[in-house]
Amino acid sequence: MQASTDGVLNTGRAFFALGLVAFGVLQFFHGDFVAGRAPAWPATLSGRLPWAWTTGVLFVVAGSCILANARAARTAALLVGITIFGWAFLRHLPGLVSSPGGAALTAAGKALALTGGALAVASSLSPRSGGSWRLLDPAGRFGLGVFMVLAGVQHFVYASFVAGLVPVWIPGALVWTCLTGVALIAGGVGLFLRPTRRRAALLSGLMILSWVVLLHLPRAWSAGPAESRNEWTALFEALAFAGTAFVLAGRERSDNDA
Repeated sequence: MQASTDGVLNTGRAFFALGLVAFGVLQFFHGDFVAGRAPAWPATLSGRLPWAWTTGVLFVVAGSCILANARAARTAALLVGITIFGWAFLRHLPGLVSSPGGAALTAAGKALALTGGALAVASSLSPRSGGSWRLLDPAGRFGLGVFMVLAGVQHFVYASFVAGLVPVWIPGALVWTCLTGVALIAGGVGLFLRPTRRRAALLSGLMILSWVVLLHLPRAWSAGPAESRNEWTALFEALAFAGTAFVLAGRERSDNDA
């Protein structure tokens, strides 16, 4: 049983780490901060490229440390969570006040989920007893759970748009849109309920991972120059979300086994 738990944890950490490395590489390509879909760099400030490249290095180094299970991995994951929270999530809040809903709400949800994912990964790299690091686990569940419920609701509010993202070779796009909306809401709520936490996290991770393969990878691969940044960012966001879910599933089993 412990071997199975370790496998889920290691897989989740690897997926999240690969997402971080990809964010860093994308920031060098685009010269901008991509993790958490932060608002545009303020027009009155200079230093956009140095900030993009510096944080890009942080993401690449942090992801590499997590993949290698290096001694600095836990601190690196914590720094990533703080960076995304401060530069992306908090900067989304003024926009949400002036225009709640739509793309701004989605972006804020992604920033919150990535922040929670980084904190959950940091917690998972602590010793088995965890100590105060265990306090970061609820942050991971909260970030991913809230985002999943939000995304599920948006599947119904923007059903026509979401249905247009379903690959053409899959029949019944609108039906699948509604079904995935229900699944996202159920998975998000399940992360908050102790009896269902592990199963909700594991099934949510598998669901999101299937979208990486069936939806995001083909779209990113075929994207033109105008859509390239969005599609590749979306691909690695989904991979990081799947990784977060697997980490939460593994942590829940560790708690139950302890």
